[in-house]
Amino acid sequence: MSLFNQISSLLGGEKINQYKTVLEWVGSQGGIEGLVKQFDTAGLSELIQSWISTNANLPISAKQIVAVFSSPVINDLASKINLSATEASEMAAQYLPKLIDKVTPDGVVPKDLDLVSAGMDILKAKIFGG
Repeated sequence: MSLFNQISSLLGGEKINQYKTVLEWVGSQGGIEGLVKQFDTAGLSELIQSWISTNANLPISAKQIVAVFSSPVINDLASKINLSATEASEMAAQYLPKLIDKVTPDGVVPKDLDLVSAGMDILKAKIFGG
């Protein structure tokens, strides 16, 4: 049984499936490097750079999430996780800074980062204190 399946069975599948889907969605946006480019294009590079750095994370609003990714991209994410577009952008605004911060603890984006595995490891550590 995979780590994902183990955690999913412990916590109830829907929230874990949403979490995994969000990780896969971030990966489909080009991973962290792709996100950096999208934030640069939207004029919000200082936000994502704060999450990558070892400094405090700057907050992002749901409206800024939509500005970075566009409504069609957010609508696609929302449909995959069974939320409204508003809920999906709010969820992304809440968790994206934390996720990027956790997978870049030294202030750099690791080469060949497997975002889904890294994200599931973060969740496992949070649940089991590992």
